[in-house]
Amino acid sequence: MTFFAGLSRLGASTTATLSTLEPVVTVGSAALLLVRASRTRELAPAPPAAVSRQR
Repeated sequence: MTFFAGLSRLGASTTATLSTLEPVVTVGSAALLLVRASRTRELAPAPPAAVSRQR
């Protein structure tokens, strides 16, 4: 639905160009979120069950 609204406002060629960039933006956003998630795990303390098993 949003695609058709953009198509009518921007025109076919501009909408096609922006649609081509959509996968690139999606992969970049996913990579950024995965890096942030891994950094959060590194900073978080270990759960008590994992600590007790490391004897």
